[in-house]
Amino acid sequence: MLGLGTVVRDVERTLEPHRLVNYSYALASALTSFYDACAILKADPPVRASRLLLAQLTARTLAAFLFLGSRAAYKSLVRNILKLGHNY
Repeated sequence: MLGLGTVVRDVERTLEPHRLVNYSYALASALTSFYDACAILKADPPVRASRLLLAQLTARTLAAFLFLGSRAAYKSLVRNILKLGHNY
């Protein structure tokens, strides 16, 4: 998820929105691999908490990509992510 800000800046610079789709696919694939390799709900409480947080943050990031079908929402998403800067 740390690369999202870079991808968004690249999209803004190159006007190639497919880079966000590629990023979201790679992120979803990484989450699936993580889920397959690491027990989340069966892990010890401290580990479970951190894994749940990671899964929740990933889900929130992926949910943002649902707006890609709307040009206005897409532009708003890009602006908001750019405002967040290094928080992603």
